[in-house]
Amino acid sequence: MPHYVNNPENPGQHIDANELVRRNPLTPPPPDSRIVGGLLKRDTWTRREAIAILAGADTRHAREYFHGVPIPTGYLDGTTALSLQAAGLHHPLHEDISAACSMLDSYSEGQDMDEKRTPSEWLEWAKSKGFRPYWLVEPAPESAPAGEAATVAEPMQRQRYQEQEILRVLAENGYTATALPKPPKNNRLGGPKAIVRAALRYEGRVFDKAWERLRANGEIRDA
Repeated sequence: MPHYVNNPENPGQHIDANELVRRNPLTPPPPDSRIVGGLLKRDTWTRREAIAILAGADTRHAREYFHGVPIPTGYLDGTTALSLQAAGLHHPLHEDISAACSMLDSYSEGQDMDEKRTPSEWLEWAKSKGFRPYWLVEPAPESAPAGEAATVAEPMQRQRYQEQEILRVLAENGYTATALPKPPKNNRLGGPKAIVRAALRYEGRVFDKAWERLRANGEIRDA
């Protein structure tokens, strides 16, 4: 069943979230404010729910793995892994969200996974760990209506940070991003891509996707 979200290319119009992924497989659809708002209005989240929501998963579509922490099968833009797979697609943020779930789970080792706190308390907990949900923006002014203290941000923020980190490491190693040399033969360190990958240690396909986006944008080119 289609899930319609705001169309970034045509403000004021709506488009099926799966179609957005099909058109731009490296760019996630914007989070659905209705989904995020509904989650933020809950009285409490359990710790396992908080881990998933903070990471960017929709807890209405989550299955548990051996630690009891939800693995993302639904996303805050309204898409689900099942609907995307049926269309031959893959969510651009799946690896990012899975990695965030694992990281937040590691911070909760030995804790009661059924512990309940308010959404704002879990957001403060995440902040204390140096983690910022990609879907969260700065709090609204004090005059704003209740419930609007946390709103949806563009999902591009996290991706752009990853891209900037790649460009930073390239520059620190003396490379010009728009004139990258081919990896020299018999070089155990590998070429510039291998050096940056080793420095950043992104999990899963996060690094490859960020590199591909930079290639597509023309910010990384071969000499």
